[in-house]
Amino acid sequence: MGLEFRKEASSLDRLPQTSEQTPSASNGIFDRQEHTATGFVIGAVRDAFGAPTTREAREQQAQTNDEWAKIAADVVASMPRFRAASAGLIRVRCSSIRTESLRDNALNFAVNTAEGAALNSVVRTTSAEGFVGKWTSTKLGGGLKSEISNHLIAGAGFSAVKNRLRRS
Repeated sequence: MGLEFRKEASSLDRLPQTSEQTPSASNGIFDRQEHTATGFVIGAVRDAFGAPTTREAREQQAQTNDEWAKIAADVVASMPRFRAASAGLIRVRCSSIRTESLRDNALNFAVNTAEGAALNSVVRTTSAEGFVGKWTSTKLGGGLKSEISNHLIAGAGFSAVKNRLRRS
């Protein structure tokens, strides 16, 4: 169980390996199991701090990386500084399936654009400057009741968008 170095074209490509691992093309950085582009980046960063050694652990980490990518895409699309169309396109880029062509990814492209735009619209509407935010502060006052109701409405809006657009 000694530590060896795999020799590549440059000295920057040397990766430590245990003697149980066999060097092959499947250990390369571009041969990853993540489906999304952002999941690929998250996985590469996580692997820099310690890559899983078993196949099952790599598959599990790839699924986790893709889930984190979906969360990151939702967070970025929800930022009110972006307009709805921009948020939709950002969400598409974050959650595009990197192994498929644009033709194969067309439905995913459309759903992610609509979902990103809808999430952004929910956030903008329920913010303090938005329609719902102003309405709840007028009807309930500017205190905690107004804030709680805004969060409940925003959560319901997020849930409606996520559940409605992901139905098959």
